[in-house]
Amino acid sequence: MTFHRELNELQLQTLETVISGAAPSRFELSHQFGVSPQTMTRAVKGLVDNGYLDEQAESTGTRGQPSRRLIFRTGSLLVLGLVLANERLVVTVEDLAGERLYKREVGGDFREPDRTLDKATAMITEAFAAVGATERFVGIGIAAQGFFIEKGRRVVSIGNPLAWSRVDLKAHFETCFSLPVTIQNDAKAIAVGTIREGLSRRHSHYFCFYLGGGVGGALVHNNELYEGVSANAGEIGNFVPRNDFRPTIGNFLKVADLERVEDWSHDGELPPSVGDWCRQAGASLTPAAQMVVRTYDVDRLFVCSYMPGPILQAICSAIRLEPIGSNLLSPEDARRLLRWPVVTPINETSLNRGACALAGYHFLRNPRNPQS
Repeated sequence: MTFHRELNELQLQTLETVISGAAPSRFELSHQFGVSPQTMTRAVKGLVDNGYLDEQAESTGTRGQPSRRLIFRTGSLLVLGLVLANERLVVTVEDLAGERLYKREVGGDFREPDRTLDKATAMITEAFAAVGATERFVGIGIAAQGFFIEKGRRVVSIGNPLAWSRVDLKAHFETCFSLPVTIQNDAKAIAVGTIREGLSRRHSHYFCFYLGGGVGGALVHNNELYEGVSANAGEIGNFVPRNDFRPTIGNFLKVADLERVEDWSHDGELPPSVGDWCRQAGASLTPAAQMVVRTYDVDRLFVCSYMPGPILQAICSAIRLEPIGSNLLSPEDARRLLRWPVVTPINETSLNRGACALAGYHFLRNPRNPQS
């Protein structure tokens, strides 16, 4: 049941295509990947025989052999996601298509690495015991607050920077669980989640802001996460003022006089103080968003957060952007000739789903064997 460790590039590409919801036939896949029908049939046979994919006959209402559509078998391949945050730990298990099987969240003070790693390791062990079938797991994804000092291994957290800098997170969890471990910070985990959800197939270049305890960012280019030299690319939050109008969860809760985001219960028009905060929060995010447009040449920005939908929408509506070249043209010519950036709020994206997506992303994009 560990056949997934031997998959070649063509089989991984097939899995990724099917998981995206395309439900292709073998013939369509052979055309898409530029291989012969015989090569495609061999690749698909291994995936079907090992229970990762199912083939369903398509009813066409015509004579002849019906085409057979490939679909992902729910629960056949699993990933585990871990969120490491200063105030909470979250462990989630999903299958490669995003179907959730397990979730556990624990709040507390997790600024010190020793206590945090002990608790996280115990929670992952409990998750494996609860779900069973550990041979179906293809990897662990970790979404960690902080920034990298060693790509994919060491993350500095504001809790205790020096102590965290000594921790090789990748080695710790790979030693404990004998699975590949992929680590990104929170904004990049969210961005990988948008890739899995299909946004990268509709928009080839975009930037994700993540508004949580701070402000993070990540760039997606041609269906790939852009990491940079040390995996810190896109850290745009430094350009957003650190004041009461910084668009963070903490500032929102303060102005709304709430303990938790879930306590928000307003319908319709926002209270005046909250509405004013949203407008100023959007204005404070505008310079960083404009810098993204001019630096990365994107025409769409996704602003992701678990703030209530109306709050996030109000913040996004207050962001004012201009395309590259607008300063060289008259307003009329700029509107007629240039593509204006679009800001889209996404308030359904969560860190735990992003952490799971990291593991799946790494599994599907990193073939173990060359295509034969």
